[in-house]
Amino acid sequence: MEESASFLALCSLAIFLGVTHTAAGPDHYVPFIALSNARNWNRKKTLLITFVCGLGHVLSSIVIGAIGLLISTSITKLKFIEGFRGDIAAWLLTICGAVYLLWAIYSLKKKHHHNNKDIANRKNLTFWSLFIIFVFGPCEPLIPMLMFPAATIGILPTLIVALLFCIATLSVMMLFVFLGTYSQDLLKKFDFHRYSHILAGLMVTMCGVAVLAGL
Repeated sequence: MEESASFLALCSLAIFLGVTHTAAGPDHYVPFIALSNARNWNRKKTLLITFVCGLGHVLSSIVIGAIGLLISTSITKLKFIEGFRGDIAAWLLTICGAVYLLWAIYSLKKKHHHNNKDIANRKNLTFWSLFIIFVFGPCEPLIPMLMFPAATIGILPTLIVALLFCIATLSVMMLFVFLGTYSQDLLKKFDFHRYSHILAGLMVTMCGVAVLAGL
């Protein structure tokens, strides 16, 4: 009875943390909204990219947590690893955003339309950059607050709790991105679209800086 109550509590906590952790972190959805507008991705493609990157984001922490449990690593060591990964992800996000911003400013200033099209068509580079950043990005509450406590109950409860956290995280990411992509229509209405690459670079850079600053 006590284990059942603990398991239900962890399931509820997994959903709560998945929702709040994602909603409170603009870096989970702002880059996709901004780049969707700049790259002219349709909503279906934007949501697919968001899903794949979000899945990599959560699964990387699940794998690290599972390995830690298998080799009986302490929570302190895993927190250090997750923190280190978080720093790398934040720096990558900041650097990629800054480089994108500088390129966008240069391109707009020089008006090299042909070259802009060639660079802008390198969609695979944009996707893989986002994917790598999100794989490096840790889900901070998952391992210490969910996986380790659930492991005291059993393997199946641990998997279920991790799955619930994953579903909650991906659902909020995709919901926010879905709602945010409507801003594309507003930008086009006010003829801001030619500045979309600059706005995308600025927003991604600001997300990275915010993560580095611990905001």
